[in-house]
Amino acid sequence: MLPMMDDPLWVEHLDHRSSQTAEERRTNQRNICEVSVRWSRFNTAPTYEGALKNYSNNGVYIELNDALLPGTYLLVQVEKINSVDAPKEAGERLRMNGIAEVKWCREFQEGIGQRYGAGLRYLVPL
Repeated sequence: MLPMMDDPLWVEHLDHRSSQTAEERRTNQRNICEVSVRWSRFNTAPTYEGALKNYSNNGVYIELNDALLPGTYLLVQVEKINSVDAPKEAGERLRMNGIAEVKWCREFQEGIGQRYGAGLRYLVPL
């Protein structure tokens, strides 16, 4: 396990597709899941689909088809959660909806399509 760093604002995605981890500076444990979400830029009408891949009390990692700029505020709403993906331990709480700030967004290739992964930090922590 990597040591926790002093700066809790810096978030790096734990790549769920490989066993390698990046240096982490988070203060909360990430919980792996596979949950459908809808998201929109805060106070705008169009909504988009995405996949929530992990979460903590302070933020989430989502995969989506659109690039997002850091600093953008989003409304994130859980669409469907399977009982298999439900939090298993006390204290693990997946927010059903919340407002979050985009901390980072990176492009990656998936099959023949182009996708993006984004680290979001909730504005009001649990």
